[in-house]
Amino acid sequence: NNIIINGQLFGHLHSDEFRLTLDEWPLWLASSVTPVYGSNPSFRVVSYDSETLKLLDYETYYLDLDQNTWKQGPLFGESFGVSKLSAESL
Repeated sequence: NNIIINGQLFGHLHSDEFRLTLDEWPLWLASSVTPVYGSNPSFRVVSYDSETLKLLDYETYYLDLDQNTWKQGPLFGESFGVSKLSAESL
């Protein structure tokens, strides 16, 4: 039984970021839904291939606290110029 880790998803940070581990597994860290520390509450919607389970892209939605409206941020792939969410692409 081969198990391949394509990435790890985490939440509840107060920033939106990604990291590569020494094993080259991507880590995607989502910001929290609380406005503590001046961050806009947000959540992430991840797209993945249903056959391979590989992560394809994600988009972040955030609450603009000044306008009190939810807004869509850019796709990860657009922001960083990558076609898929993999260690090779990053």
